[in-house]
Amino acid sequence: MIGEAHTAVLNLTPTLKEALASDDAQQWQEAIRKELDGLEAMGTWEIVDVPPNTRLVDSKIVLRLKLDADGIPVRHKARLVARGFTQQEGIDFEETFAPVAPLSAIRALLSLAVERNWEVHQLDITMAYLNSTLNHVIYMKPPEGAKVPNGKAY
Repeated sequence: MIGEAHTAVLNLTPTLKEALASDDAQQWQEAIRKELDGLEAMGTWEIVDVPPNTRLVDSKIVLRLKLDADGIPVRHKARLVARGFTQQEGIDFEETFAPVAPLSAIRALLSLAVERNWEVHQLDITMAYLNSTLNHVIYMKPPEGAKVPNGKAY
């Protein structure tokens, strides 16, 4: 009951401006810094000059407040996302791929685990998508608030 009342006043997906103006601004800043530092440590990008007539993929920081089973905030999560909807198929990309297991397969495995009394573990691989290689150069506009000089991009 406490969790339900608590989540009613929480903004679970604030905008960047809302988050930085909130009482949790420091936690949001730490989450954003952790995300950007992790991406940089993985060698995700280089800060480069933008060539003339280059289309930049826009980006933004997406924020989410994670709650425990009782609805109590446990983690401030920030993700840098490329706003790929600005790209056009056949011009900016040829194909898309999202390795996600079908819900029916997950249910079948969980059902089997219950039937056989198996122990089940869940994990979240942070930045797992960074392990693939791009076949072409993509220029991305840094998100709002990033400390990147004018005329530069990722």
